[in-house]
Amino acid sequence: MQFSAMFASHRADTQAFLGWVGPDGVIFEFVNGNRNTATDKFANDPNLFKRSGVVTVHAPLRAVAARLLMRKNDTYEGQGDSYAWFWRPYIGAAREGQNSWNDWSPGNARVVQVASDARVESKFTTLADADRAIGQRIDSVVADYQGRDANTNARVDGQATALADAKQALGQRIDTVDASIGSAVDAKAQDITTAYTTADQALGSRTSTLEASATGGSSNVKNDRFALWPDGQTYPTAWTVWQGGGNYRVERTIAEMGSPYCVRALNDSPDVESGFYQTIASLPGKWVVEVTAQNSGGNLQGAGVTLSGIYNLDFASEPDTNGYVGDRTDYTPPRTWVKVFDVGDHGTLNVHAMQGWRGFNRGISPKYMKWYRLSVRPAGPGDIAGVKNAVDVTAVSARVANTENTLADLPNRYAAAARTATIEAQLAYQQASGLSNAIGAVDGRVTDTTNALVARIEDRATAIADAKAGAVAQTVSQLRAEYNGTSATVSQQAGAIVNLQGKATAYVRLVADAGGGRAALSLWSDQYGGAWSLQGNGLIDGDLTLTGSLNTGKLAPNAVTASAALKAQNAQVNANAEVGSASATIITSSSSAVRIEYKCLASYYASQGGASAGCYGTVVRIANGVETAVLAVRFGSNTFTNDWAYDFPPEGQVTYVLRFRDYIATGSGGYYWSVSQIQLGILGFKR
Repeated sequence: MQFSAMFASHRADTQAFLGWVGPDGVIFEFVNGNRNTATDKFANDPNLFKRSGVVTVHAPLRAVAARLLMRKNDTYEGQGDSYAWFWRPYIGAAREGQNSWNDWSPGNARVVQVASDARVESKFTTLADADRAIGQRIDSVVADYQGRDANTNARVDGQATALADAKQALGQRIDTVDASIGSAVDAKAQDITTAYTTADQALGSRTSTLEASATGGSSNVKNDRFALWPDGQTYPTAWTVWQGGGNYRVERTIAEMGSPYCVRALNDSPDVESGFYQTIASLPGKWVVEVTAQNSGGNLQGAGVTLSGIYNLDFASEPDTNGYVGDRTDYTPPRTWVKVFDVGDHGTLNVHAMQGWRGFNRGISPKYMKWYRLSVRPAGPGDIAGVKNAVDVTAVSARVANTENTLADLPNRYAAAARTATIEAQLAYQQASGLSNAIGAVDGRVTDTTNALVARIEDRATAIADAKAGAVAQTVSQLRAEYNGTSATVSQQAGAIVNLQGKATAYVRLVADAGGGRAALSLWSDQYGGAWSLQGNGLIDGDLTLTGSLNTGKLAPNAVTASAALKAQNAQVNANAEVGSASATIITSSSSAVRIEYKCLASYYASQGGASAGCYGTVVRIANGVETAVLAVRFGSNTFTNDWAYDFPPEGQVTYVLRFRDYIATGSGGYYWSVSQIQLGILGFKR
C-alpha cells in the first residue's frame, strides 16, 4: 500500500502516519511518514506544500483496516502560535518495489494505480531416504489486472503429491480453476482426489465442486450494517451524532438480520431535529441509497435519509421495495427503501440517518426507530435500467458439489462407501449458503441473512458392511425451496439393515413439509411383521378394508375407540395386605370417556388371631405417572361382587389396574380372603 498527504505549516513541523487497525477496531501499529519542516508561508500556494508518507508498505497479517493520521507538531521553541494546513490525503494500492508516488484522486474504496501481471510458476519437491520417499509438484498459471474501475483475475492451480514409506502410501491431486472480476463476479471449479493405504487399510476419496456467483457493488459507507460497535462506544464505528434535540439517544441492540447489532434511536420530543451521520467520498454519476429501518413507535414524519441535504429519501412519502408508502399499522417488520440519485461533483457527501429533519418540509413526530442498514454505492447497469426500487438483489449464485468416499479396514473387518451430491441455486440479499464445499470463498465473503430465494436438491447414499454389526444400505434425498425464512421441503429416506443375529429391517420415510402443514408416510418391516404410518389429512378414492382393530380419537360421539376384556387368576389377600390383579392399557384422546367394570367372588376365612375390617376391590388409573382411584367396592363374605363406573382420563396412554386390599380391625391377622372368578372390562368411546 501507499499513503501520503500534503502539508503547509507555520512555525511547526508536520508529519503523516498510517495506523493499522486490528479485528477489535483498535490501532495496534503505526507507520511513520517523513517529517517536514515549516513552509514559512501561508497555505495559499499549492506549490509550497510538502508531502509526507511512504511510497510502499506491506500490510500486517492482523490488519483489517488502515487509518491515515495527519499531525502538526509542537510550536518551535521561542516562537508564538503555529498553524498547519492539510491537503489531498491519500491511501491506495502500490506494487512490489514501486518507487514513485501514485496520482491523487478522490477516494472511493477503488484502487488508483493500474497494474497487470501474468505469471506461470512450477515448484517441484522430492525427498528420498532409507525410510520414505516424497514427491510433489505444484503448477500455477495466474493472470491479474488491477485498474481504477475494475480488478480481474484468472488462476489455474494444480497440485500433485505422492508419499510412500514402509507403513503407508498416499497419493493426492488437487485441481482448481478460478476466475473473478473484483469481489462481484466469481466462478470456481475444484477437484480433489485422494488415495491412501496402509498395510491393512485403504481409503479413496473424490470431491468435485463448481460454483458461480455475482454480488452487487460494495458500499462507500463504512460499517453500513453497524456490525463494528465496541462495548462502551456511543455510536457504531465510523458514525457520530448529527443533532441531538429533545431527549434523543441511541442504543446498541441485537439485529438478528445478518449483523450482530442495529441502531435503536429514540426521541420522545416533537418538532426537534436529531440523527447520526458519517462522511463518504463521492464522484459524479448515478448512486444508489439502500436503507433498512423499522418504526417501532410513533410515525414516520420527519424520518429518512439525506446526502448533505441535497439528495433526499423521505420515509413518509417514498415507496418501499414492496410498494408501501407512509405509515402502515398492519406492517410492523423492518422495511427497505432503495433510491437512485444523479450525484454531482461534490468530492464528499454527508450520509445522514435522520430521526427527525425539517428539510423534508413536514412536521417531526416523536418516534422510536431501529436502523439495520444504510448503504450508498455506485449504481450498476441494473440500477440504471430501473431494476432498483423494485427488488434489491445483491447476490446470485449456483453451486454443484459431489463427494465420494470409500474405506476398507481389514483388522476391524469394516468396509464403507458414501456418495453425496448437492445442487443449489440462490438469489439473495447477500445470503450465505450452508453448502459445505472446499472452496468456500463466497461463503466467507457473503454473510447476511436478510431475504433470500434458495432452491436446493441433495442426495446422499451410504453402504456399510461391518463384521461386528452387520450390513447397512441407506439413501436420503431432499428437495428444499426457501424465501425469507419460509421454506418447503420434501425428503425421502430408505434403508435396509441386517445384523449378525439375523434380524432384518427395511424402512421408507417420505415427508412433505411446508411449515404450516406437514404430511408424512412411513413404511417399515422387521421379523415381527410390517407396518405403516400416515400423517396429515387424507382422501381415499375407493374402498377401505380393515382386518384388524381401529383406534382413534376422531370418531363420531359414542363410537367405541378401545376395549379390553380380561380374566385373571384367583387371588389370596392376606391380612392387611394388597394384591394386584388384572390390568389393561388403552390410548385416549382429550374427548374420551371410559367405562370400567369388574366382577369377582370373595370368600372370607376367619382366624382366632384377628378379624378383618373389610376387603376392597379398587380400580386405579395410571396416567403420566399419576395414580388415581376411579372405582372402589367393599366385599361381603362369600358374596359375588359386580360394579362399574365412568372415567374421563387425560389424553395419551392410560393403564387401569385392579387391586385387592384388606384392612385389619382387631388382632394381628391370621385370616385371609380368597378371590376368584375375577373379570375386568374396559370400554373407551368418544364423548
